[in-house]
Amino acid sequence: MFNCLPVNTVVSRKAIIGFLMVILTAITWSCNNAEVTDGELITDQDPAITLITPTNGVFLGRVGTNFQATLQAADNEALKLIRIMAQVYNDQDAPVGSATILQDFQVSGKNVTQPVVITVPSLPAFYRVKYTCFVIDLKGASASTFFNLNVLPEAQSPSNFKLLTYNSDTIFNKLSTKKYAFNFTNRVNLPKAGGQTNVLDFDIEENSGTGRGAWIPTIGSPSNNQLGLDSVFVKTDLSRFNYDAATYETIYNAFYSDPSPSTLVADLDTAQIIIVRLIKTPRPQFAVMKILGLKNDGGGLNVKDYVTFDYKVTTPQ
Repeated sequence: MFNCLPVNTVVSRKAIIGFLMVILTAITWSCNNAEVTDGELITDQDPAITLITPTNGVFLGRVGTNFQATLQAADNEALKLIRIMAQVYNDQDAPVGSATILQDFQVSGKNVTQPVVITVPSLPAFYRVKYTCFVIDLKGASASTFFNLNVLPEAQSPSNFKLLTYNSDTIFNKLSTKKYAFNFTNRVNLPKAGGQTNVLDFDIEENSGTGRGAWIPTIGSPSNNQLGLDSVFVKTDLSRFNYDAATYETIYNAFYSDPSPSTLVADLDTAQIIIVRLIKTPRPQFAVMKILGLKNDGGGLNVKDYVTFDYKVTTPQ
């Protein structure tokens, strides 16, 4: 068949085949010698959402007060929706009904700052609303963050709680093996000498475990494995909290306004105020310690070290 073709046709085919071989060789060399860089292949990522305000994650206000939360959402491709859902909790921190959709914001682009205006709903004092904020991208992937709103009583409403005040109590270094814990309600040091004590009766305990040398007094809650189970602490001072004029409401405000309650407070010092949130239910109760002084034995096993404090503790009327 090829013998029947003109000579110039045969040459043209050879030229085409040769040209193709050159192209194939060049492609092969390019693939074999190309530099591969990590991250060149970009895959779709889930969106992200951050709470900008409130910075401490909580609003406190009376019914009818307006607040503005600010959300920052981002995605590597495109955002679609920001959804705000609200769940009400009563004053015993039990959910009331189911979570409901409060508002949807249709959004676009890769980066969005979204303000959300919140009005304190008509709920009883000390109820809480948890607002969960979802961001959803065009492919349906999502992320979430949340903030809380705590309902305060009206300014002139009578309090359901009173404060009991006690002076000059002590808590010893834990290495003393006795009187290193304290129960605020019963005003008693624990454990008692020679007696069995339920650790759940410890509202606080000295928790430094320091051996010889300098003592760094620390208090914690022995039965508290995570926030919400037992005593939780906020450290402040007399310039920010009026100890003498304290009420349940001012203690509540100060505790929940703090951005970082903790389960352990170290470096106790004179004139500090320690707000202790006691067991949550049936409603958050508090003790407020005013640190009066530290006694550091300065040697041995520090078994004689102790903290002296005044305190107030809330109790129902």
